[in-house]
Amino acid sequence: MIFQSDNMQLKTIQTVLNRDCADVYVCRDNLSQERMFYTVIVVKDRETAKKMLIMFHTGERQKCPFLKACFSDKNAVIFVFTYNSSRLLVDFYQAGRYTISECEDICKNLILSCITSELPWPFLYLILKQRQIHMSRERNITLGYYVDLTELDGSITEKQCVVECARLLLELLEDHANGKAISYELLTKRVANSGYNRFTELYKDITIAAAPEDKLGIWSKIKRFFLIHKNAFFYLLLILCIILVVLVIISFFSQMIMGDIPWMRLLQSGFKQIGTESLLK
Repeated sequence: MIFQSDNMQLKTIQTVLNRDCADVYVCRDNLSQERMFYTVIVVKDRETAKKMLIMFHTGERQKCPFLKACFSDKNAVIFVFTYNSSRLLVDFYQAGRYTISECEDICKNLILSCITSELPWPFLYLILKQRQIHMSRERNITLGYYVDLTELDGSITEKQCVVECARLLLELLEDHANGKAISYELLTKRVANSGYNRFTELYKDITIAAAPEDKLGIWSKIKRFFLIHKNAFFYLLLILCIILVVLVIISFFSQMIMGDIPWMRLLQSGFKQIGTESLLK
């Protein structure tokens, strides 16, 4: 499938979503020397197309740097966004391997990505709600555009976006809850009261409540070490418990059959004589 505009010829490389209102593709521009890849949303439903056009061409957030083109092709409106490699945050984020500070840095990067994206609030809300968030190997955060436009609501404002973002941050910080992260407690209280109206408020809370690495006490570092390696410790304890149970069972049957426990005799024999003196005299 090819979508043609005055200066782009977008050839479909991958089909991501097929919905009644809109399809999502990964396309390559055959007219560019670099053969650039793009995320292409093909809006087929007229009402949805109208909402998208209004959002991206009017209002306070209409200069999205990631929207590279918008044109009509046959009976559809084509929205062309930059392409990011698919590394979904939900797949690559491992809170147990990160320190509290590292988790909070990822949270701050996510907030900054939302602020600088300049995406219309209704579209940004879908990205957040559908968890189209990507994390690079360097833990940088980017937004993805593989969104289902079925639930697109043109009345969504910054407040709903911030609250949804805060809920996502709580998921990221959940493993450091129970007093381990002040930021988690603060976000929990604010989200419960719908206390956020702007992303700047959310960023301020995360920044103030963040736990700097160099200010952590020795006890906090010890607890963090055990938290990060809790799975390894669990398996070690499990193995030790199994060995202990096996020894108890063997000891029980040995006592029943032989009248004593062989390795207990070894321990007793070791104390019958200490040095040159016998304890049996």
